[in-house]
Order: sequence, then C-alpha cells, then structure tokens
Amino acid sequence: MEVLLRKHNIHHTGLISESLINKLDRYTGAEMAYIISEAMFEAFSDSQRPISAKDLEEATNKIIPVADQMRAQIDELRRWGKVNARPAS
Repeated sequence: MEVLLRKHNIHHTGLISESLINKLDRYTGAEMAYIISEAMFEAFSDSQRPISAKDLEEATNKIIPVADQMRAQIDELRRWGKVNARPAS
C-alpha cells in the first residue's frame, strides 16, 4: 500500500492503520490501487482535500477481494495442483 501511495505522491504517515492492514490482507495489488483511486476521488470531491485514513477505510469497504469472490474456484485449483502439478522447487 505504501508503494502505491508513493506512486501518487501521497505521504503515507498516519494513513495506514492496523485495522486497514488487517483488511488488506486478502487484496491484490490491483485492488489496492483501486482503493487508493476511490479514496482520492472522495477526498477530491470533498473540497479537494488530501486523502485520509477514513477515506481508505471507506474505499476498502466498497470492494470485495477476488480471493473472497472466487474462493471455491481457488480452493478447487489448489486441490487439483496438489494432485496433478509438480512443485517448482
């Protein structure tokens, strides 16, 4: 998340809470980038202010990570891989 915030020249101090870190555990990089875009949009539309931790938390609540959306398919693929695939190392 810090790297993605830096790409937008946003100083991350005070923006990333333990609560947010715990929520982001299952999100992909693309999903996190979307969360930042949503937070930036909300802040801009509210008097063009800088984004806040609250903006990031609220944006996080708007998206369900693909890992949760497709849990059954991912679990099935993992089961298939354990039986049919050879480990890379």
